[in-house]
Order: sequence, then structure tokens, then C-alpha cells
Amino acid sequence: MDLGVTWFCWTLIVFSIVYSIVVNNKAMVEERIDSPFPAVLIIIVFAFILIPLNNIFLYLQNVGGYNLMGFRSLGNFPAYMAMFCLGIQAYRYQRLDKLTVKHASVGICIWLFAFITMFYLHAINSEYASSSYVLIRGFTAIGMSMFVLYVFKTFFNKNNDWTKWLSRTAFAAYVFQDIALYSVAKIYQPLMTQTPLINFVVVGIPSVIIAFALAGVICKTPKLKEIF
Repeated sequence: MDLGVTWFCWTLIVFSIVYSIVVNNKAMVEERIDSPFPAVLIIIVFAFILIPLNNIFLYLQNVGGYNLMGFRSLGNFPAYMAMFCLGIQAYRYQRLDKLTVKHASVGICIWLFAFITMFYLHAINSEYASSSYVLIRGFTAIGMSMFVLYVFKTFFNKNNDWTKWLSRTAFAAYVFQDIALYSVAKIYQPLMTQTPLINFVVVGIPSVIIAFALAGVICKTPKLKEIF
């Protein structure tokens, strides 16, 4: 079952259904609790706990296929599920308010440690490449998220007419991005170079602009606006 780029939407729908079944107490969901940010040791232990789960889901992916039940790349799902749950916890326990430069620095260090470990294992034996990827996935998801969330909270947590428009049209742009990417790539194909970075810039930047422009038109259509 290949849903294309909308596999992510399907995944979030399933996550939300499961969450609504498990947690049916609305008062508990809405309750805000003042709780300290988890200690660094707890964060690291949690990342280690994800390693065996990554292996289990990677096995399921190898057995069931890359698009098992519409869930693309099932081996990544322990990290997806973890971040879904941690996002809910961050809202309830006001964790984003407590995110500091210390946590951002710790996040980068966690990611760098995992990244260096992966390259070291790969240098020893290339057969370790896939296993090392499974090893670092949890560290990467948690470490980079802590860093990126802090950066955006500190420097980009502002609204204006431009960002509001981008926010309104982002989902539609995501769904219809393939149209823009395919069209630009097809036109550019005869001129394509052997340098991937140049190809990325020439295809990527216009595709993003076209995808958002298309999304803007779609979101102005009354019936489609209700969907997106």
C-alpha cells in the first residue's frame, strides 16, 4: 500500500486514533502540570531503550516490505512514536517553556556522539552501516529535536502575515510537492549536471516556490480550503 508523500498523514491519523482510545479523559489531556525538564541521564537512557525497538521494527520492515500497511520505512517508527508521545508530554508538562541553551547543547552533543559512532563502525566494517544506523536513530531524533526546537523557540517564535500564510498553506504544499518536483525536474533534465548540489539547488528551490504557490491557489478554493 503506497500512499506516496501522504503516508505521513495516514501515520498521524493512526497515531491520533490510538491515542484517543488509550486516553479518553479530556480533563487529564488539558491539565497543565509544572514539571522540570528530564535529566540528561534519563534522555540518554531513553535513547538506548529505542535501540532494541528499532531492531524489531526494522525486522518487520524487512519481512513485510517498505510500505507495510501504508507505513513507509517501518524501521523508523520507534523514533516517530517516541516523538509523538514526547510532543504530547511537552505540552502537558510545559517542557518547551523550560528548554534552554543547555538542553540545545546537550542535544547537539548526543547527536555528534551517535554520528561519530556510526562513521567509526562503518570505517571498521561497511557491513556495520545498517546496524549502526539503527543504533543512532533514537539519539539523532532526540538530540536534533532538542537543538532545533530551542533555536526556533528563541529566534523564530514570531508571527507576521507572511509566516501565517506559509503556515496555512504548508500542508497543501506538502501533499502536492510531487507535482512541482516532477515538473521542474522534467524541464531541467536535459541540462542536468554531474554535481548533485547544483541539481538540488536548481530543482529544489523553484519546486518549493511552485509547491507553495499551488497550495496558495488550492487553499483559496472554498471546498478545498475546508480540507487543507
